[in-house]
Amino acid sequence: MFQEYIKILSQNALFANISTKELENLIACLNPSLKDYSKNEYVALQGDTAKYLSVILQGSISLIKESYSGNSTLIGTLKQGDIFGEALIFMDKAIYPVSILSIEKTKIMYISKEKIPGQCENTCAHHNNLITNLLGILSKKVLMLNKKVDYLTIKSMRQKLITYILDEYKKAGNLSFTLPHNRNDLSNFLNVSRSSMSRELCRMRDEGIIAINRQHMTIIALDKLIY
Repeated sequence: MFQEYIKILSQNALFANISTKELENLIACLNPSLKDYSKNEYVALQGDTAKYLSVILQGSISLIKESYSGNSTLIGTLKQGDIFGEALIFMDKAIYPVSILSIEKTKIMYISKEKIPGQCENTCAHHNNLITNLLGILSKKVLMLNKKVDYLTIKSMRQKLITYILDEYKKAGNLSFTLPHNRNDLSNFLNVSRSSMSRELCRMRDEGIIAINRQHMTIIALDKLIY
């Protein structure tokens, strides 16, 4: 049942350093379930109990924050190969802080939280690798959240963008790189208006500081970003 998705799973950080054969054995050990969703179908509602570590095998989903007044804000999107629920399932009262909606036809693999830290009957090393990988993923998410807090403390739109661009430049080690966020996701990540952010990016382009085409960016005048 999962054979056709082994390649997708093997490319996921959750299953790093696990061979194809070991991954097949691990999937048998974890005994996950699969569920299909139609386009615009809710995967989970804000406030629902989070019981599973979930992997998107096909399709994509939106994360939507809903206020008591009924307003909805797109927090982000996840695509094939991404995981969700990993930071929630081991909490005493694990509930989804957002609603999850399928953007298109989507298939999700659900791994029960009891299967992850539990003692593996076969004492397999790849189960230990899974736990190590999960801890690594959680650590990266903590760092990302800390970085997001840093962005939120910056008042100026331009300074937010400069800080973000320099962070991506340092990660890429090159003046040309692909941004990990599209404009919608980036405006949500920086907690700013998409239109205001786009105008500022255009100004930076017109001033000869950057060149940007969709998510591909090239820094033209690094000195103007640093000083």
